[in-house]
Amino acid sequence: ARQGSIGAVVQGTQMVSVGAGGEPIAEKRYEMPVKYHGVLLGKQGLTVKAMEKASGAQIRFEKEPVGAIVIKGTEPQRQEAWKLVQGMQATLPKLLNKLRQEPIKEGE
Repeated sequence: ARQGSIGAVVQGTQMVSVGAGGEPIAEKRYEMPVKYHGVLLGKQGLTVKAMEKASGAQIRFEKEPVGAIVIKGTEPQRQEAWKLVQGMQATLPKLLNKLRQEPIKEGE
């Protein structure tokens, strides 16, 4: 893995620091509509905490300039966290359909 100085951009990823094992710790932003933030956070943050524990990455949400999810960690941690987020997002419309008893199109 290529190491850069703090603030260097590597493959669209913002370098933050270097971990104990020498692996670069970085942040990557993914566009994520704000309407998904609450469900991904979960009640009292339980859902996001579980995804952080499972992946080893830190996850936060941004509303400006566009809705986004920011994942911080090593490359494998970021990849695992993003897989977990995508899994939640993929099942979310179906879950909301059941809760609301009305159709919701994926991506809405």
